[in-house]
Amino acid sequence: MENQLQSNLANNISPVVKNNMLEAAKWGRIVAILAFVSAGLSIIQAVRVRGSLPGVLIQVLISVALNTLLLQAGNHLKKGIEAVEQGSFNEGLINLARYFKFYGILLIVAIILVILGMFLAIAAGSAFYNR
Repeated sequence: MENQLQSNLANNISPVVKNNMLEAAKWGRIVAILAFVSAGLSIIQAVRVRGSLPGVLIQVLISVALNTLLLQAGNHLKKGIEAVEQGSFNEGLINLARYFKFYGILLIVAIILVILGMFLAIAAGSAFYNR
């Protein structure tokens, strides 16, 4: 059964798709590693400034969680394509889907917070203006 899955992967991926997936996996890994470096630099900067540490830690934790998924996706996709392992390829796609779902949820929450902030600013401005 495993050999059949592996031969399906090898037979169903065209060379163009294979190259594109390997390129996407490579860039996903690069972006994730650079994001980890950026998170480390953010912590160093927050320690120097001191007042912003709690906010930066939350931001860094979210960044590390997101980019761990992206790094795992890149690693599994690369391994799955190069070694023709369907299971690893599937795991890479699952991690990539989780990454996009997590990122999408964060964007929705951010948009909601911005809209709430706008309403609060309008309400505060009108209360100040009506004095």
